[in-house]
Amino acid sequence: MTIEFRTSGGVAYFPGLAAPVTFDTADLPEGRRTSLERLVEDAHFFDQPADAPLPTRGADYQVHTITIRDGKRTHTVRVADPIKDPSLAALVDELQKLRTEKAQARQSGGSH
Repeated sequence: MTIEFRTSGGVAYFPGLAAPVTFDTADLPEGRRTSLERLVEDAHFFDQPADAPLPTRGADYQVHTITIRDGKRTHTVRVADPIKDPSLAALVDELQKLRTEKAQARQSGGSH
């Protein structure tokens, strides 16, 4: 399963940091891979609408775009903070952690 994750918008939006990051679950340690795949399943990701409703107030919300390819299935979901679906919010939180870890590994010369 490959996951592309991008975040845009927000109060401290920096276009250079909005580049998508891609994860291949096969490259993750087994426990992390299983956990991430469970989060995708718990969020019913492939049944989510492509575009969740955007907040009616405020212009400083972040929009997360997630594209998941799993075998022959590919689906993209755009969701804005605050995320009302707790399972989808948990998936976004985990993807944010993975993105941070990947960036830190890149800065320290390692690879993830």
